[in-house]
Amino acid sequence: MDDTKRQTEQKTYTSEEEISQSVKVLKKEIFEERNMTDQVRVYEFYEQLQPYFTLLVLRHVRVGYSDGTDRPKVVELQALRSLLDEVLLAADQRAQLTSYIGGELGGVADHEGNRRSLISAVASSSDLVLDRNLTSTYQIHQDDGTVLSISVPGVITADRSWVEPTYTITCQQV
Repeated sequence: MDDTKRQTEQKTYTSEEEISQSVKVLKKEIFEERNMTDQVRVYEFYEQLQPYFTLLVLRHVRVGYSDGTDRPKVVELQALRSLLDEVLLAADQRAQLTSYIGGELGGVADHEGNRRSLISAVASSSDLVLDRNLTSTYQIHQDDGTVLSISVPGVITADRSWVEPTYTITCQQV
């Protein structure tokens, strides 16, 4: 059972005063119906819910540097080499830092735990270039058995689904 279903609860109120003290009323409708028979009428009220999905997608990388005294200088990944040339004198330190960043971007975990690379395969060891053709697919399994696929540029690193009320109540006479 997911969190949404666990957080759902049903309450019955015995008076209008109790309702106005306990919950925020968004819309109030009163309907009157005369019952000309001796049979009890039963009504069921259903709150309509809308499902939502959120995807966290990594598709752009910037690198920042600061020596602690000034605001960080932030550049696009393509400009990493010139930033490192500006702030690091030793070529071996520049190569080590570039290798580290390339390793991190070359093994990003997606929402399913698979390792994906954001770096283009044609990039040289001294230049890191984002793979602009990188896409991820997210599948939503519907209650009727169909699967909805959503493709997005970049790597989906996290997902979340939840259900929100639509603030619409439907009434059904049983």
